[in-house]
Amino acid sequence: YNKGFFVLGSTRGDGQVGENITNNLKTINTLPKVLENDLNVEVRGEVYMKRSVLDSLNEERKNKGLDLFKNCRNAAGGSLRQLDSNITKERKLSNFCYTLVNPEKYGINSQTEALEFMKQCGFAVNNNYKLCKNADEIIDYLEYWQEARKELDYDTDGVVIKVNEFNI
Repeated sequence: YNKGFFVLGSTRGDGQVGENITNNLKTINTLPKVLENDLNVEVRGEVYMKRSVLDSLNEERKNKGLDLFKNCRNAAGGSLRQLDSNITKERKLSNFCYTLVNPEKYGINSQTEALEFMKQCGFAVNNNYKLCKNADEIIDYLEYWQEARKELDYDTDGVVIKVNEFNI
């Protein structure tokens, strides 16, 4: 974001160089195109397809005699790499932002502060996070999501555990 305007988005690529997918990202309703503040900010996150969207798209594809999408992850990834952003828009993708690059520029010292800052800027943040104070709370949280994740409208690989404080 340059002065609050979304200007560039890319895949993670090989970790150094990604593929420019700016026009396709602009089709995602949960990703703001203009921020309320004129910030120069870089965020990182994940684009996904909801299970309900996959089911709906596959029903349409079945009726048209087209191959069905195998899963949400592949459908989302392929949708982001489309040359025609109108196709990407039809896929109704969503996103979550997880990382604020250079948080110290904004006086941010922890992951929870970064998530709240991104939320206030208008970014979609997964609200299913918890600040745990000890290992027992982490274990309880992991055990809870073993079953609860089945109720989500998106697929998960598991739970990410992060150290909250950046300057440890």
